[in-house]
Amino acid sequence: IVHEVALDDEDLEAHDELNVFKTDDAYEENERKYASISREILGGDDSDEAEAGAESGSASDSESGSESDEAKGDAADNDSHELGEVGQKPGVQKIHDLTETEKVNLRRTIYLTIMSSLSFDEAAHKLLKIQIRPGEEQELCNMVIESCSQERTYKAFFGLIGERLCKLNRTWAHGFALSFASCYESIHCYETNHLRNIAHFFAHLLVTGALQLSVLQVVVLTEEATTSSSRIFLKIVLQDMSEELGMKTLNDRLKSTEYKVSEAVKGMFPSNNVQAMRFAINYYTSIGLGAITEEMREQLKALPLLTAGDNSSDSDSSSDSSSGSSSGSYTSSSSDSGSGSDIDSSSGSKS
Repeated sequence: IVHEVALDDEDLEAHDELNVFKTDDAYEENERKYASISREILGGDDSDEAEAGAESGSASDSESGSESDEAKGDAADNDSHELGEVGQKPGVQKIHDLTETEKVNLRRTIYLTIMSSLSFDEAAHKLLKIQIRPGEEQELCNMVIESCSQERTYKAFFGLIGERLCKLNRTWAHGFALSFASCYESIHCYETNHLRNIAHFFAHLLVTGALQLSVLQVVVLTEEATTSSSRIFLKIVLQDMSEELGMKTLNDRLKSTEYKVSEAVKGMFPSNNVQAMRFAINYYTSIGLGAITEEMREQLKALPLLTAGDNSSDSDSSSDSSSGSSSGSYTSSSSDSGSGSDIDSSSGSKS
């Protein structure tokens, strides 16, 4: 049944008196009338329950005062017997929702909160007001990054939200650090546009100090350990940082011993493998960051000298061993020949 009502209907009865609460003097009588009507419409069972509920409601008001003390005493005596070892009553089964409905609703709430905010301050304030259960904090970080990746072009709005959250509470900074590692490991699964937005987002957090450069410890810059997607991601991050900080400041931050940054970025600046060093130098030079490879170039120049020195020492040791073996063989042969001549001379004297 559809009732179409227009605001300009002349025969529309407003019944404004219904908007005012009035006490019902004939409450019990009206309840009995309602019970009889519901019995006719719904049937006997529902009506009996409704009538019993109405009667119990009126009776419970008078008896609640006398039974409250007894109920409290009985509850205190039975709590220790009814509670199990894990704090649940025996026979009560806990239901686990495996459909992740609550997680989907939380992600929807976070997304709508971000997109309905006019400024990053408002968005951060509203996000912090969302009731997030313990253990689901990572969903907020992931949803901010995913919302950023869905845009056609990068918007600083999302980077400012992430910066504000990280600086308000280090819990969110830890969450975004985990998200960086997760995104870098699965960066090949993203489209190019999504990859660029995510790279710009994390570059903003690294430039502003919301995230420490130690998050770059997951990067290992070798030909075998990287893909084209990861190299593009790293290129955008480093280029944004060099544009904002300058080449000298970027180099100083990467080589800084504070917060063990220099140890964390060892994978980005290999020093033991010649092939990996050449690959890293060529990579940084191709993206316009050759200035941060000066130390690697000096190490690469020193490596052939060390290798040549090792080879010369090895050759000397081998020549010594060969000369020693040859002299030993010569002395043994001469002794053999001498003994032979002695035998011949003794045999001649006997004859």
